[in-house]
Amino acid sequence: MINIYMRAVKCKNNHISLINSLETKLYDLAKLDKLNASEMSERDIHIAEELYQKNIFDKHSKGDQVFYTVHSKKEQL
Repeated sequence: MINIYMRAVKCKNNHISLINSLETKLYDLAKLDKLNASEMSERDIHIAEELYQKNIFDKHSKGDQVFYTVHSKKEQL
């Protein structure tokens, strides 16, 4: 039996998206530090790209390296 857990995260446009357990693993890693695509597996790069297309990750290039980060938006009090 396979258990798949979903987690709710906020996107760039303040909408809530559900992400699965594989996406959650990358999301948690990206919250700690940026993810370097050259150090990721092909599967993880594909998942990170999907999260980028869902507006959950930001994608940055520095030279020939690509990094993924969690979109952070400062909220006004």
